[in-house]
Amino acid sequence: MQLDAGAIVDRKYEVLAPMAEGGMGAVYRARHLLTEQIVALKVLNVGPGDEAIARRFKLEVSVAAKIRHPGIVKVFDAGTDAKSERFYLAMELLEGESLRDYMERPGRDPQRAVRWLADALEVMVAAHAQGVVHRDLKPENLFLEDQANGTEVKVLDFGIARDLAGPSVTTTGVAVGTALYMAPEQATASKAVGPAADVWAMGVMLYEVLGGERPFDGPSAHAVVVEAVTMPHRPLTELRADLSPGWGELVDACLAKKP
Repeated sequence: MQLDAGAIVDRKYEVLAPMAEGGMGAVYRARHLLTEQIVALKVLNVGPGDEAIARRFKLEVSVAAKIRHPGIVKVFDAGTDAKSERFYLAMELLEGESLRDYMERPGRDPQRAVRWLADALEVMVAAHAQGVVHRDLKPENLFLEDQANGTEVKVLDFGIARDLAGPSVTTTGVAVGTALYMAPEQATASKAVGPAADVWAMGVMLYEVLGGERPFDGPSAHAVVVEAVTMPHRPLTELRADLSPGWGELVDACLAKKP
């Protein structure tokens, strides 16, 4: 259920306009009624009654507090709206576009995209140092924020992340993440999903940025997963003969079947 402009959430936030909508909820441009701070307000479609979503919501809040890095979106507030019993997050409002948006733009510069991937990798190094694995890295979750001194990469959506020091928030045997960027051990719902799953996703994005296509593709999520688990990828240097061998070796290391 989408909220209309003027709706009040938890007696603190006024919805100004919708920004994005997904299966689990929506994000709105909103204003704090007391401080008048403009925020991105993420409102989930469910509340405390859905235990799985509740755990993921709490994990997203804890990750933001746990990882001190400018590439992690700041969370200002979180709670449950008393009237609707729906969870919400008040986060810093970002201006810019996703890496996916940039990649689909005519005349894109692959080298700029590679630099942004390197920035995202630094964010993930900080996350892994705190025992957090993202598990859903993809171009849609890398946001290119416009700033006065250039572009800063923000890693979004830690909602299905895993804290390696704590219990898993997913049911054993159920894979999470987006199939096109999912590591073999993640696709097979292995308990051994660790930082290597994020390295795999970064490798897929690097291959896509430099080669112009994904290393594993297919007509369905199942077909992509089967290919990623059982088939080798086409060498990157076959797509881009002008690239130095080092790029192909880097991608090969990221896309190793067994981490």
